Amino acid sequence: MPTIECFRGYQLEGEINRLSIINDLKERYKVNQTIGMRKSFFICQPAIVAWVAVMLLALLLLSPGNAGAQTSIDPFVGKGSIRGMVEMGSAGITASLSSLPVTLTAFTDGRQIGSPVQSRTDSHGAFRFSHLNRDATLRFQVAVSYENVTYRSALLSILPDTNTVPVTVTVYASTDTAPAIHIYRLHWILNFSPIGLQVAEYYILDNPSDRTYIGQPLAGVSGRAVLRLPLPANAKAVRFVDNGASGHRFQQVHGMVIDTLPLPPGEQVRRVLFRYTVPYGSFHTTLKHFLPYPATQVILVVPKLGERIKSSAFQEQGEHQIDGKPFAIWSTKALPAGEQIAVSFANIPGRPPIAIKPLAIAVGVLVFFVALLVGWYGSRHQRRPPQPVDVAARREELLMAIARLDDQYEKGALDMLTYQQERGRYKHALAQIWGEGRGRD
Repeated sequence: MPTIECFRGYQLEGEINRLSIINDLKERYKVNQTIGMRKSFFICQPAIVAWVAVMLLALLLLSPGNAGAQTSIDPFVGKGSIRGMVEMGSAGITASLSSLPVTLTAFTDGRQIGSPVQSRTDSHGAFRFSHLNRDATLRFQVAVSYENVTYRSALLSILPDTNTVPVTVTVYASTDTAPAIHIYRLHWILNFSPIGLQVAEYYILDNPSDRTYIGQPLAGVSGRAVLRLPLPANAKAVRFVDNGASGHRFQQVHGMVIDTLPLPPGEQVRRVLFRYTVPYGSFHTTLKHFLPYPATQVILVVPKLGERIKSSAFQEQGEHQIDGKPFAIWSTKALPAGEQIAVSFANIPGRPPIAIKPLAIAVGVLVFFVALLVGWYGSRHQRRPPQPVDVAARREELLMAIARLDDQYEKGALDMLTYQQERGRYKHALAQIWGEGRGRD
């Protein structure tokens, strides 16, 4: 049975895959590699907003400048060593931890170098790797396979004045019973483009149990469905920033993004980043979907370019500069699983002109000929004094009501029968107002 990778914590999942996330964010926001930060930013702003900014900036600042450079360093020649122990993190499990496969991999500037070296635990669950290079640019990571799931340590450094670095790798029993998965934070990072609203969803999730959740079978999914993350119904061109070594970790089925990577216990133990495009609507664009798990907070990050934002779930936290560009930060309170979160955008900058539909053209022609008729009728009679203000105001209200009704029908918010009934009612009222105006002359 093949071994399934199971990362444990940000330093495991994030460090290895950081380059792809950084490059993705750089591509989306076209930011520079070096970003200046004012110390006062972290003092003066609310903690939530500072955290968002730190998260975004950290992904960029941690980008190595020479990620593509080759190195001649041999990580497995030197005087350093790593001495480790495997421990069981699940209560009530007394399985033996001896003879477990252990792998040591070396990295520099976010890139793997050399071939990993192999070992096994002894009868006490201990292991050791010797003759390791103590170069300050090197990072080492230990991986232990238990019950066909791989658990990884944090990245380790062996400093020049250090001989041995200790490490403990915790493994867990596996289960196919879903735990009470919780969203620590969900970020919607938005950008506007000529083709639509570009969205990056960044999940940070907790598994409060003491078992690794390996998921359950789901029709259309290769492997087991561990996380089920819903997509907006109008999401297009879904892309995954890091799809694992097999290229099939994330799968899009049934209107969801499925993560097949087993979920180990821990707080903020899993980070998932994917992106998609939502096509622009005729008059406004709405981003919405249900929360798959309870969430402490959902954070919306939007470039501030003059758009209008409307949402009952989000509260604005202010404007903040990130790399010299203004961003609007919005956030929600704690939300239960199944809650639908939605945000609408209007006056979107840079979007193509709105295509005029046949119904809109017909309405425009009708208004034009009504105006001509009114002008002709007025020319046949002597000039009359101005109409009372209340009659003129009522006409304006009815005309605006008809225009709003037309807009709602164009957006699909009204069915044909309701639209025709309501429009007929407004037109009848408008005809009466015109009659009142003539009667007063």
